[in-house]
Amino acid sequence: MLLAMSDSRLTGERRRAMLVLVLLVPVPSVGAAMMLFIAEGAVGSVAVGLCKLWILLLPLAWHIWVDKQPVVVSRPTGAGMVPAVLLGAAILAVMLAVFYGYAWQRIPLDKVSASAARMHIDTPLGFAVLFSFMVLLNSLLEEYVWRWFVFRQCERLMPVPAAIAASALMFTLHHVIAIATWAQWTENLLASLGVFVGACVWSCLYLQYRTIWPAYICHVFADIAIFIIGLHLIFDF
Repeated sequence: MLLAMSDSRLTGERRRAMLVLVLLVPVPSVGAAMMLFIAEGAVGSVAVGLCKLWILLLPLAWHIWVDKQPVVVSRPTGAGMVPAVLLGAAILAVMLAVFYGYAWQRIPLDKVSASAARMHIDTPLGFAVLFSFMVLLNSLLEEYVWRWFVFRQCERLMPVPAAIAASALMFTLHHVIAIATWAQWTENLLASLGVFVGACVWSCLYLQYRTIWPAYICHVFADIAIFIIGLHLIFDF
């Protein structure tokens, strides 16, 4: 009897995990496609804003009302920060080495310029505002969504190594759409592979320390590398 109840509860958890992943994972891709390909301008910006609001609120609401768990906000501590910085520095170095050693001569600058103009980041102020948003807010939001929530839901469905790979793949999907605005398919594949590997590293940090802060710090290094690459491509800096 107890075994049957346990199996039923486990099956229910898996069904709920599958449902919430279906409700959440496609949304960033829809937002990216709307802004970059379907409805540029105000409509696309509103769509992206609504998608970000959805992925911000859904995990919290699900955690409280479906999983019936208390909200516990962890504060940054020293735990995991040294590995986070070392891994982040390694990610930054690899990204810059791949870019300057291979990719930059193959990236069509006209596509980059057009994409930057559409996103209003073709001026130093616009670029600085976007970079600040990406580092201070967007990376933190992504760790909250993809590591704290999506990775934990994947853990309910599969073994840990598969959960790491699955959540990283889900995280990569909307980046493929964004990268397609300026890169050929070969460079898109290379950049998306980098996103996937980074996401696996951040999931491992979350798995080890069960807080998003080490993954966030490591994530910031990747954003710094993107900032440096963007300066080179957009402003020839």
